[in-house]
Amino acid sequence: MRVLLIRPDPSHLYNTAGPDLGLGYLTTALRRAGHEVFIHDALKKRRHREPVATMVRRVSPDFIGFKTFSLDVAAINLLAEQFTPLCPAATMAVGGPFPTGIGAELFAHVSPRVRFGMAGEGERALPQLLEHLQGQRPAEQVAGLIWRDGPTTRRNAQDFPPDLDALGWADFSQMPPRTYPVDYEGNVYVPVQTSRGCPFTCAYCSAGLMNGRLIRRRSAAVVGEEVARLRRDFGIRNFCLIDDNFTLIKEHALAICDRLIELDLGVKWRCPSGLRLDTLDEQILHRMEQSGCYEVYVGIESGSERVAADMKRCTSLAVLIEKVRLIRRVTRFSMLGFFILGYPTEELADARQTIRLAASLPLDMASFFYFTPHPGTEIHQRLVAEFGLRTDWRDHFYDRMSDVPRRLSRRRLWLLQKWAYLRFYCRPGPLLFLARKLAHPGQALRLIQRVAAVALNR
Repeated sequence: MRVLLIRPDPSHLYNTAGPDLGLGYLTTALRRAGHEVFIHDALKKRRHREPVATMVRRVSPDFIGFKTFSLDVAAINLLAEQFTPLCPAATMAVGGPFPTGIGAELFAHVSPRVRFGMAGEGERALPQLLEHLQGQRPAEQVAGLIWRDGPTTRRNAQDFPPDLDALGWADFSQMPPRTYPVDYEGNVYVPVQTSRGCPFTCAYCSAGLMNGRLIRRRSAAVVGEEVARLRRDFGIRNFCLIDDNFTLIKEHALAICDRLIELDLGVKWRCPSGLRLDTLDEQILHRMEQSGCYEVYVGIESGSERVAADMKRCTSLAVLIEKVRLIRRVTRFSMLGFFILGYPTEELADARQTIRLAASLPLDMASFFYFTPHPGTEIHQRLVAEFGLRTDWRDHFYDRMSDVPRRLSRRRLWLLQKWAYLRFYCRPGPLLFLARKLAHPGQALRLIQRVAAVALNR
């Protein structure tokens, strides 16, 4: 079959730009199954991407799959209707975090042209769906499939491949890293994943929904070969390790670092998805730095013990503070802290505690995100059950204020976020850090976009 995979343009001021790891893995899986694969990625630089309608006409796909976050729903619905006269026989499906979280309610939110949803990981599931479309497999045997069965919607159990090495490498041949814009640190976002799964049950996080609760690992040898291939084939000197829990299993983290040290590829790396602070110790931090790590993002979320308990963070504030100070003491890492403002149970005093904590920690950067109720998470389900929450998915992004029940008014929350950024960054340390980063015009442009996204969105 001719398969077109699409990452749509969410029309947001600031996007993390780089090849999509999930689409890369799907490309590998589909080609192994004998299908012809085409990718349209709206996050590429404009001169490197064909207009999507032109591509649909040229490719004439049998199947169109959309990578779908909540923010993408409106854009995907428009594309689905636009494609109808261009390829009326093509089957359309959505996959990714949104269908995984929203589940059986999917078809109330997407265009009638979308026939299927795919929940969870798709490397084995998507080829199974294509077998179903070819009459070779019943719908009940397609892992993670969300489908209409007469008047009802059914959802099959998700697939969590136990042997990640068997999936091979993500195919970036249609997503060369250098066809994407640099971020405000001057790098293209090139993702590498060494494990999947999250055993924690934070009320606001959807990681466990997508990849399950069991940690599954890739071998250090395979990860090392992948990094070497990225270096050889694409000239990559900087990559992003995007595991949800890279340091949770200590021997795994050390093995990955040791392999990178052995290969000595001259490649640097960072952890933009965040490290869980309570898993860190001096040995892991030293080994990460020796293997080329230079920047870590850490999840702190709230300076209020009460709100953190409601979030089910399962880590005391004292431990988080201790570990941030440990990172600063034993490494030269750049360090960014993640914070959440506007959690439904957060009071004004709690938000102020968070802002004070951020300014007191030895962080180089901080992000103060608005609370976003991801579909399928515990807090989203609570808000739906208690308040009948209905979400405008167009505003479903960390920099945009979702319309959810909360104890802080929208205006108060907007002012608190601006104050948080001013208090944190209008200090000599963070200002000097950013000034040292901005050595290239592209970096300055991305930083301006990032500041604009924060300043203008409400």
